[in-house]
Amino acid sequence: MIVDLIKGKEVLSNLELNLVTKEGHHYPALLSCSKIYLKGQSHVVAIIRNIENIKKYQESLLASETKFRLLADYNYNWEFWLGPDKDYIYISPSCERISGFAVTDFMRTPDLMLDIIHPLYRDKYREHLKDKNWKSNRTESLELIIIDRHGNEKWISHNCNPVYDHSGNFLGRRGSNRDITQNKTSEKELLKLSTALKQSRSAIVIVDTKGVIEYIN
Repeated sequence: MIVDLIKGKEVLSNLELNLVTKEGHHYPALLSCSKIYLKGQSHVVAIIRNIENIKKYQESLLASETKFRLLADYNYNWEFWLGPDKDYIYISPSCERISGFAVTDFMRTPDLMLDIIHPLYRDKYREHLKDKNWKSNRTESLELIIIDRHGNEKWISHNCNPVYDHSGNFLGRRGSNRDITQNKTSEKELLKLSTALKQSRSAIVIVDTKGVIEYIN
């Protein structure tokens, strides 16, 4: 097979093989061949490298990547990673549960996030995207209203922090968008109830099970 591959070629690079030692041990190897000519005849110089450790490292890296991707993909929150150019590197499938738009929608249209933010909060998000904030070392937290694909208004808590490689190079920001609509609705209802209690003409007293007063309007 190798002879057939190198016919008509000057160089054969990085062909992976499975080699067997005299003792019967199998290991992966990388073969590279180059043609040379001596006294008018062609010869082949071959370099064979044992890549067993490299393969183990790749398998370990793939297992780790798979594990972390599963954690992100099945996270209830909308996870994301934006690169230095503010284009998406990763978005978790939960974006569709919250916004109604699929991962492919955001990948195709990088400005989609800005488009679905309520006009009242759009300038706030634009300020967040400015380089002075985008490349800062601090964690950014915003509360915004988005309008989902079906026209519903939803509150989200947007949190992101900068990502750097081992050399300190900026790799963008990763974070999450959490749907806090229910919390905001509950806060609104509690505010209504609190306002009603404070403005009531009746005396309202709340005591605990031991008779200790906790609230008087």
